Order: sequence, then C-alpha cells, then structure tokens
Amino acid sequence: YEVTGWVPTGPMPNYSIIDQSSQTAFVTNTGNGTVSEVDLARAFVRRNFLAGEAPEHMAYGLGTGTLYIADAGTGRVIELDVNTGKVLRDIAIDSEVHGLDLSDDGERLFVAVTGSDAVASINLKSGSIATYPLGSEPYHVTTIPNSGQVNGGFDTGSTLPQLLEAH
Repeated sequence: YEVTGWVPTGPMPNYSIIDQSSQTAFVTNTGNGTVSEVDLARAFVRRNFLAGEAPEHMAYGLGTGTLYIADAGTGRVIELDVNTGKVLRDIAIDSEVHGLDLSDDGERLFVAVTGSDAVASINLKSGSIATYPLGSEPYHVTTIPNSGQVNGGFDTGSTLPQLLEAH
C-alpha cells in the first residue's frame, strides 16, 4: 500500500469506518466532538456531524445509514442517521464506553464499558440494556459472525480475549 493523499478532518481524529459501497469514510474527531463524513473518491469532507463531547469508536449499520458512536466523554452512545445528519437516539450507559459492534442481524449493539469492566448489550428495537461482566477494562468488542459470541479485547496488556454468548 502507498499513501496517495491526506484529507484533513478535525482535531484529534481517533477512529474511522469505511463504507466501500459508497466510497465514504466516517472519522471521529475527539478534539471537537464531531464525526467527519469523507468522500474518498474526491478526497474531501462532505459534512461534519455533532457527536457528543469526545467521540471515539463507531459501528456502522451497512445498508441502514445508521452510525453508532461511543462518546467516551459522557458514557453515552449516539445513534446517528448519516442520511439526514440527525441524532436518532442518545443512549445513556453512564460509564466510560469505547468499542462497539453490531450483532449479525443488526438488532443488538454491543458496547465495551471500560468504566464498569463489562459489555453492554443494547436491544435496538426496545432500547433495553443488559450488562455482562467481561473482565478488567474491556476496550474493544467484536461480534464473531454466525457464532452468537462477542469477543472482548483489552487495553491493559492482556492478550487473552474473553468470549461472551450474545443475548
């Protein structure tokens, strides 16, 4: 791979997700509480969305236009419609949040809750939240396709991920 160019987004870019079908990247800018929508084909920022105090990790619902953003500054998850730029929901977890991932069917969002040593499972239809212990300071969370399991990764030097059955 080679670097072919740069696209300035915002202060302290933290995390990005690429939607290959639309040649779009979404980049969290932790320094000013925004997410930049980047046109990759033309290398420019189309829009910036307000996304809490300190947006970090994200998950993207392919085909839905919904972006889920972990706001580490407030312990909330922001559900954003990227088609309209509107916040659909602001989900309170009330502890430091980081990694996010969606279930295979897109009906649940899993959130690494670093401040509570847990993973939160959010039912996106009902809005109910269940929390499960996951080990010391989980930082990343990944669903394992077609398995019903969630993998929690840690930012504390631990190399052994923990698995949780998705509920």
